[in-house]
Amino acid sequence: MDLTHLSKLREREDHVEFKEAKHDYPFAGGKHSDPKDRRRCVLGYTVALANEKGGMLVLGMADKLPHGVVSPTLKGMAAKGHWWLL
Repeated sequence: MDLTHLSKLREREDHVEFKEAKHDYPFAGGKHSDPKDRRRCVLGYTVALANEKGGMLVLGMADKLPHGVVSPTLKGMAAKGHWWLL
């Protein structure tokens, strides 16, 4: 899947969740004590996608269409053609 295709995906229809994650993004809820805030992490979104029978979590791209790369680290990787899809 290339960046052009990824940028056109729709969250609900394509079972994909976009998160900007411009800098650090917590894996397991970080220091939040409120359960609603603790779900806003990689682990929480992974569980939510699993409950929906699968999908993709894309970090470093804008939430709104068209989904452009917003993470400084990922912008450098995209310019070199490096992508990781897990």
